[in-house]
Amino acid sequence: MKKQIAISVVMPVYNGELYLKESIGSILDQTFNDFEFIVINDGSNDGSGNIIASYAKIDKRIKIINQTNQGIVVALNNGLKIANGKYIARMDCDDISLPTRFYKQVEYMEHHLDIGVCGTWIRYFGNQKAGCWKPPLDMESMRSELIFTSILAHPTVFIRKEIFDKYNLFYRNDYIHAEDYDLWIRFAKCTRLANIPEILYLYRVHEHQVTQMGRISKNYSARQLREKYISDNLGEISSDFISIHEDVASREYGNNMMFVKKAFDWFNEIIFLNSNKEAFNQNILKNQLHRYFYDICCNLSGLGV
Repeated sequence: MKKQIAISVVMPVYNGELYLKESIGSILDQTFNDFEFIVINDGSNDGSGNIIASYAKIDKRIKIINQTNQGIVVALNNGLKIANGKYIARMDCDDISLPTRFYKQVEYMEHHLDIGVCGTWIRYFGNQKAGCWKPPLDMESMRSELIFTSILAHPTVFIRKEIFDKYNLFYRNDYIHAEDYDLWIRFAKCTRLANIPEILYLYRVHEHQVTQMGRISKNYSARQLREKYISDNLGEISSDFISIHEDVASREYGNNMMFVKKAFDWFNEIIFLNSNKEAFNQNILKNQLHRYFYDICCNLSGLGV
């Protein structure tokens, strides 16, 4: 009986020739090499197809799916349909996976059998952008953080293929440009999530990323997901509170003391609603709300907050 491949790497590509060689190279140079590399060419009209084909000639682990341009959701789902690995590993065509990423994520998943999805911390680079994103590590922190934002860096994730299959958790087109946020909310109902507290992925920031129209769609989709997640867990809330919540989540703080008061009232309402529903760990939720309120105060310190 043929041994199952450990990892199926799924990487969609659309006009990614500028950074594609570096991204593919970072996968082929992993210290853990038991993987297949599924590259979905989503109707690229630049040199991406030739670059992918040239690598496939010298490394048989690369499998190519060529399709007309249908978007990232269709591309990812087409990759998942042919994936044979025990784990699904995401990768973007303009980023870099550090050499020990796969080894450390496989090791983590093998030692934490209750975890269905595992991400890592990331470092931003390029376009004069610096800094890191260190999303929460444990399940309870991640569940309550979903009230405000996504809790996994999408291209860093390792997912047990059996979870995808068991719950039919494919990507959906319902929430444009926030398909990952939607997926983590659904995964959180089915399995435990985690992040490894180590930077194993370099996320490139550049001018060819999501357009302004894409940002508008992403913000709208994220708003829908937040509203649904809050109502599913805490019950229906007023439009005024939803408006304040969106301002906090997008860090668009009103430059006046009334905004501070409304945010304070809303956070207390969240704590009150959760004390009745017990949807989230109350102490963890309070600590996260304290952190958000502290950020508001720091940003509005000129008002004397």
